Amino acid sequence: MTHADALFSITRSLWERLTVEMRGVAYLLDDSTLTVRFLLASEPDEETLELISEAEAECLADFWPTHQVSYVAEHLPKDDVRQLRPGERWVIIRYESALA
Repeated sequence: MTHADALFSITRSLWERLTVEMRGVAYLLDDSTLTVRFLLASEPDEETLELISEAEAECLADFWPTHQVSYVAEHLPKDDVRQLRPGERWVIIRYESALA
């Protein structure tokens, strides 16, 4: 799997699943694992977790059985800085006014 393959699959899996609580989505790709991290402004509710699970299943269908795919939700309050972890790349990051 290339980064382009991963980015395309992740992006497609997010269609009609992005919510206003999603501050950003990042991914980490290594030899056999794709991890997608959702940075959420509040603790995820049941609906948000279901949307993330559906997106994960759609992406997994693109790469199984050669790669393990996992989508994880992380609560990151609005005042906390969004940062990539080592090796991660952004899929999407929303605009947040410095004045808000």
